[in-house]
Amino acid sequence: MALTTQYKDELDFDVMFTATDTGRQNFIDEQLKDYVIQTTLEKSRFIKAISKGKEKDTFEPGQVVQKPFLRVFNGTMTDSGGGVGTLVIDEIGGVSATVDLMKQYLKYNQIVEKVKADGTVCQAQVTTEPASLTSTTVAIKAYGGTTLETDTASTEYNIGTNPWFAKRDFEQPTDLAREMEHTFTQKFMREVQMDIDEEIIRDKVRDDDSLMKRVTLNLDHMALEIGWSVINGRPQYVNDVPVSMYKSVQGDPTMAGIRWWAEQAFASHADTQIYVDCGNQPLTDVMIRAAIHRARMQLQCDYDTGNWKIFFHPTTKQYVNDWLNPWRRLDDRADIVGFSTRGLDYNGREFLWDEDIQWPELCVGVVNCSDIQHGFMKRGTLQRKEVYGGSNLYRQWQMWEHRWGIMPEKSLQIIWLYNVRRFGT
Repeated sequence: MALTTQYKDELDFDVMFTATDTGRQNFIDEQLKDYVIQTTLEKSRFIKAISKGKEKDTFEPGQVVQKPFLRVFNGTMTDSGGGVGTLVIDEIGGVSATVDLMKQYLKYNQIVEKVKADGTVCQAQVTTEPASLTSTTVAIKAYGGTTLETDTASTEYNIGTNPWFAKRDFEQPTDLAREMEHTFTQKFMREVQMDIDEEIIRDKVRDDDSLMKRVTLNLDHMALEIGWSVINGRPQYVNDVPVSMYKSVQGDPTMAGIRWWAEQAFASHADTQIYVDCGNQPLTDVMIRAAIHRARMQLQCDYDTGNWKIFFHPTTKQYVNDWLNPWRRLDDRADIVGFSTRGLDYNGREFLWDEDIQWPELCVGVVNCSDIQHGFMKRGTLQRKEVYGGSNLYRQWQMWEHRWGIMPEKSLQIIWLYNVRRFGT
């Protein structure tokens, strides 16, 4: 998109931009607003992929997030004889077990199951009541005509159903845990000025230093800043806690990007097979598939819905294009040198990949773009205001936008691989 398409020439733009009457000011403000929105989408493929959220009128945009139901845990069963025993829980959903997690996912009367080495199953029912749960050890009894079996090492179990009978009361809440998550806002501001002499002889000003050129370059730079922030932005911390800057006196508010959200997901659900340190090893398709599979098994990621994409830095994408060349079906085009690929297959599901020049080079993100939103604050689209400097020798304008973001609907379901070896090293 170019501003020049709206005006006869650059002089016409200058006259409109510097006008003081309301009609022409409103006209050019709408043109500049549309220009920034379109340019941001053109310069940030990540912003283009995610959803646009509603306009917000609070300085702490947020939403209630319901945690996923974790269906897999690791533990050690002990058979005490007589069809009863104990189960010591080590991990739930890939993270260390705590009493709080136990209360959320292992209810009284819950049925759990493990598959033995010979393919047969062992089912047990939890008999520890909520009030008695003070550690990660629960009492169990055999269920479904199966027998308990003592484990020699930590074993994977599936969390099954919780049977009810008509007169049974609720011993504890069965609703899933909910949390209020909020994101942060940021203002993006640029300024441009015109000397008084320049305004008087504006038709003599060099074309490559016109007001239109300067406005365009500043708005292009603003679009790049917005694109960088939705990926790499981090809120400011006070005493190790991210805070809204409108509640403090320390600096200006900054946006929370997808990279920060991935870190927060790992902090609350420390699964190192979903938030993966690649150890400076060359990235492979096996690494990405393994992380995708782990998230499906542990967090119930639904890859059949939404818009799942794999994002790279362009340098990493260049390396990825050469994956498995001898085994791929290639179209022979005599006028094109090199390869280009569209995505990765996981069990018949196609994950398209994309690149963004502002994506961190050493990181790969697998995200459901349909679940990630960002948007404008109330009256946050591009605003323009004329201000004056310390003298009357020039005119100055400030241009700014106020955005919130980003906000993932399911923040735990961000798959992140980092410390990937740079391409060509």
